[in-house]
Amino acid sequence: MNRWRNPSVTDTEFPDIVENFQGFEREEPALTKDGMEWSFWRNSIQDHPAWESFTEGFADENLAALLYGEFTNAERPQSPVFQAGYNYMDDPALEPYSDFIDYFKYSTGPEHSQQLIRKFKEELYNEKDGPAYWTGRILGGLLDPTSLLWFTRAGKYVFTGGRLSTAKRAAAMEAGQEAIKHGVNPDRTMQESAMLTGGAFLFPLVLGNGFQKSLTWKDKKRIIDDMEDDAAIHDFKGSLNGKNFTYKDGPTERWRNIETGETTTISTKTIKPEMKNTDGTIKYKDGTWKQTAAKHSYDESGTSVITINDSVIKQMWKNKSWRKSLISGVKGMKDFKSYEQFKEFIINHELTHMYIRPSASELKNWKKGGKAAYENRINKIAWKNTTSKGDMWTHANHLGSLKNKKKLLEDITGERFKTTILGKIGEGSNWNPVARIVNTGNLAAIKVMNQVLHLPFIRNKNLKGIATEFAIEERMALDRFMLGEAMSEVIRQYKKWNKMNKKADRITLTDFRKRVSRAIMDDTIEDNAQIMAATQKVREFYKQWADRIQESKIMERGVEKNINFLKEKLSTLRKSDKSIMTWSELKDYSGPLLKKTMTLRGKEYEVAQIRKIILEQEEYLKALKKNIARKNYLNIFIKKDRIQADEAGFDEYARASIKKSHGDKLTEKEIDEIIESFKGETAWEPMRRTEVDLKKNYDDYNLEVVLNPVGLSGHLKARKLNLDYKQWMKDGWIEDDIMALMQVYNRSVGPDVHLANVFGDQTMWGGYMGKNIGIGEVLAEYKLKYARATTKAKKKAIQKEAEKVVRDLEAARDLIRGTYGVPNNPSRVFSKATRIAKNFNAITQLTGALAALPDMARLVMTSGFRRTLGNFYEQYSNKQWKTIQSMAINESRLAGESWDILLGTRAMAYADLDNIYGVFNKFEKGFQKFTAASFVINLMSPWNQYAKAQAALAIQSRIIQESQNWAKGIITDSNKMKLAASGIDEKMAKKIADQFEKHGHGKTAKNNDLELDELRLSQSDLWTDIEAQRALRLATNRDVNITIVTPQKGDTPLWMSTEMGGLIAQYKKFGMGAYNRMFVRGLQENDASFYGGVAMLIAMGMIVDMVRHSAFNRDYSKTKLPEKLANGIDRSGVLGIFMDVNNSIERLTNNKLGLRATIGANRPYGTDSFDKAGAVLGPTVGQFEKLYNITTDWVSGEHNHHTARNVRRLMPLQNIFYLDGIFDSFESGIK
Repeated sequence: MNRWRNPSVTDTEFPDIVENFQGFEREEPALTKDGMEWSFWRNSIQDHPAWESFTEGFADENLAALLYGEFTNAERPQSPVFQAGYNYMDDPALEPYSDFIDYFKYSTGPEHSQQLIRKFKEELYNEKDGPAYWTGRILGGLLDPTSLLWFTRAGKYVFTGGRLSTAKRAAAMEAGQEAIKHGVNPDRTMQESAMLTGGAFLFPLVLGNGFQKSLTWKDKKRIIDDMEDDAAIHDFKGSLNGKNFTYKDGPTERWRNIETGETTTISTKTIKPEMKNTDGTIKYKDGTWKQTAAKHSYDESGTSVITINDSVIKQMWKNKSWRKSLISGVKGMKDFKSYEQFKEFIINHELTHMYIRPSASELKNWKKGGKAAYENRINKIAWKNTTSKGDMWTHANHLGSLKNKKKLLEDITGERFKTTILGKIGEGSNWNPVARIVNTGNLAAIKVMNQVLHLPFIRNKNLKGIATEFAIEERMALDRFMLGEAMSEVIRQYKKWNKMNKKADRITLTDFRKRVSRAIMDDTIEDNAQIMAATQKVREFYKQWADRIQESKIMERGVEKNINFLKEKLSTLRKSDKSIMTWSELKDYSGPLLKKTMTLRGKEYEVAQIRKIILEQEEYLKALKKNIARKNYLNIFIKKDRIQADEAGFDEYARASIKKSHGDKLTEKEIDEIIESFKGETAWEPMRRTEVDLKKNYDDYNLEVVLNPVGLSGHLKARKLNLDYKQWMKDGWIEDDIMALMQVYNRSVGPDVHLANVFGDQTMWGGYMGKNIGIGEVLAEYKLKYARATTKAKKKAIQKEAEKVVRDLEAARDLIRGTYGVPNNPSRVFSKATRIAKNFNAITQLTGALAALPDMARLVMTSGFRRTLGNFYEQYSNKQWKTIQSMAINESRLAGESWDILLGTRAMAYADLDNIYGVFNKFEKGFQKFTAASFVINLMSPWNQYAKAQAALAIQSRIIQESQNWAKGIITDSNKMKLAASGIDEKMAKKIADQFEKHGHGKTAKNNDLELDELRLSQSDLWTDIEAQRALRLATNRDVNITIVTPQKGDTPLWMSTEMGGLIAQYKKFGMGAYNRMFVRGLQENDASFYGGVAMLIAMGMIVDMVRHSAFNRDYSKTKLPEKLANGIDRSGVLGIFMDVNNSIERLTNNKLGLRATIGANRPYGTDSFDKAGAVLGPTVGQFEKLYNITTDWVSGEHNHHTARNVRRLMPLQNIFYLDGIFDSFESGIK
């Protein structure tokens, strides 16, 4: 009997009760004048049945609406009459409702039961109309007095206290409200009241009351999230968002009457000599007036201006004028420790006035002439932020900006993201490490993060033409050109070999790759001309990297740091033990002092050990400085799967090889350690996390670093073993696929080299002269803050913030190095299974190029409708359009893009397959090759390559054209902002314009053989200004990945980059990137191109939806317009991750909640538990669901067309649109 649980009219266990009950008819919607049934899109919302359901729901729940109905409805239901002895179980009128009999258990008699029957039917109809009725009820409940009370100042008097006492009071108030509702609406059930009263009790019990003993500004921020207290300095970070201001020194022109405290503005020009007094005051309007020390105002552009008068401040300091205020009722201030502190207070006081406005009571008193309460509050906040050494000022201490605090504040304001209506769910969110760092307001941390990862948001500084820095992640993308060129040459030479030779003499690409690898390691090998040509190109690739490693000095710096560290430790030991010699004496010493020990990080080391390490490191340093390149160099990788298959055989082979090369120089124990190190060696070594303890003094280096260089790429470590690796390769123990080796080398060495170029070494710690500040400097700032904090609470908050900031900076470093979220052993079974599952999902689920059709609308959104169509027309109407296309692809490749057919960069990023840890496992390697091939077969990679080339062509044309406009001084503010966001400032724009006019192709260039008008072809490989060349390519890379959405490391939450998180969130990274790059960025630009682009994106999405309907033999014309629109929005990707979340909610709620349910696109439907789990846990669960259903169907002998469909959906390539006919035939054959 107890089956009543929000019944659905589509439940197959019972018929449509409303249709079968006699004597109950619902009025049908009226027809329009033309005889057509009502249409949501042609008529007003108020006439729609859903609107009626919504208002009914609101009126059934909201107390005010119920009371209004009580006084306006003459036919309101009467209160039921209690009938003694009535038992609802025996009432024959309730027999048709036996499955839902619990709904009537509180009935007091036959009359009450009839009322409940009417209510029951109405609820079924309301659910049939969709979620409108329940949406109305929810909104009505949220607007009830007891709900609204939580969001008012009066709430503190009711909900202050412990959780239990607050819960009791909330439940009592809700019970009273429910009693009133029962009196007004007799149809209201006791079940509803019991649930709401219980909820009112549990809400504060579980979540807390949200109030302190007094309702502060911070309480309001937590509750309504639209204000932030203590805007001056240490909480200034929230108030800075979206506001620009500047400072100037000089007369404030604001004067205060020293008798009344009244203020007025008096221009300096109007002050005549006879008005001036000797003490700096003036005579004005029969009074004596004194100039104020600071003033806040706005200039013509709306920028806040704070004017500071140093001479007045000095005079006030001399007279100690803070002790007594000129304003009646304003309390005097305590003495200041110094003039600098007093001046800081004056600035803080003015800043606080900017962001802390008078409360209602203060404003009321102000109008009556009483300013004391407001001024006292302002003074209190300004004093607090001056004496507590707030966060913002400590940044200035370390950055050398203490004397220029106004510049510091302007810098932090500039780093903030340009605000949109999205706020906390857009540019103000803290979902990813970049946004979190920016929102801390820590300028040093922001500067570090800007060098590592990039988030595609416009910053406030871009509005002034100040460029956003290029990040290491973007610089690494340009390295793909070296890699792509070398790999392309290997393939080109392979094709040339096979074309030149008969079929019998041809070889496979795999064999060709192996022969190139062996030829690189052994320069005595003389192979055919094509092998040698490919070998030469690959050697050039490694030589280029050797030169860049040498230039970065990453290995030299590491060794120098080792030596200096150990010498410093010996020097420290000598201070306590005079018997220890100086280094110059110790180098050649051979006496008993070498046996003395020193303790480093809890470990004992003999002086002799330290000396040996130093001497070895000094010799190694000399060799590095001479030449880091090694003859016949090839990075070495031991085949892990081969070792796992025959570990004993590997141990024997390695031992014999080591003894052959080193004789008796190594002990058996040392040989064992070497062999074990081979088994665990990887290309990437994770770095230890920094222990953030602001109470300690940091010794950021230790002997462990010296013995085992921390986190350095395996290919950059000194390999002192001189083994016969050529023989190892012949015997199959090390990897011999040259393509895989080059990719791994590029991916592992590249990040460390770039980190060293920016920060000095790969740790990102910083501290190197002429390099960017790093984590060490950020931590030093927090230590300074911590030391100056005066309370335990403040120290605790600083410690907590420091931990979060350092973790995010380290995470950014590890993300670009490819080590974040990676287990210590990437070859473990779970790791392999995860990578295989993600590859399997990609080859069975992704539709390919068809799904990427909306990319073309992105060109309109980013470059504008006229410019986009003009570029397309000019390109393809030109007789030499192929030349233009070739030049576009070349420029895109120089910018690190359009390598998709070879490298599959975007497709792999979309499917979250961009790590290559499984490249040296034979099975995984084969699977990855098949996945890459599938992206070519489904046309995703060819499409991406073409789309990015077109985007690069349009973007470079726009950048060059607007750079020319900037150089001429005719650029618009909007285009200046966009160029700055792309990384181009005025100085660089002039350089780009100059280089294009000298070397490019186009209307204003010296060369225009192609007779171009709108298009501008840069030919950047001919440019002589390397800085301008690099800036153009980096800007192109940045904007191409925004236009043709390609998620980057900074777009996503960190948990998505873990092993399990990546499995759950497969495909969701693309949603995060799309939301940031399309929606948030578009709203920041807020121009016609964005809104026109959104319309085109949705239209393209609808076209894709139409094609997919045809593929499944569905009639698209029968699809309702709301459903077409919802599917178009979904396939367009414009809402990004929020559409993914919406789709999950729809699956979890059987389509009762979500976008489609709201606009009536679909009726409610049911899904099984596997499908619901897949909505939360990712596509892999959905694959298991299909496998489970197939197995159970075949075991039970009940397989049908659903079974056939599941079999098909587990087949690789089945989702490719042009192969539908083949797989349709297969599916029909196995039904």
